[in-house]
Amino acid sequence: MNPPAEGFNLDMGEPTLAIPRDKVVYLRSFGDDFKALMKAYIREHERRREHPDWLGWCTVFADWL
Repeated sequence: MNPPAEGFNLDMGEPTLAIPRDKVVYLRSFGDDFKALMKAYIREHERRREHPDWLGWCTVFADWL
């Protein structure tokens, strides 16, 4: 989540939106991204390639939820 594509810009204190015209933050955007990241992590793990930073991003997101 560094930086997120959608969420809140901590420097500006303003939302960063995937669909600016809607003027809302969609949790689904985050969920879809992290679902794809976990699929990639599992695929890599099965091939004995470790990416602890990927798992860390998902853990931070899950803790936030």
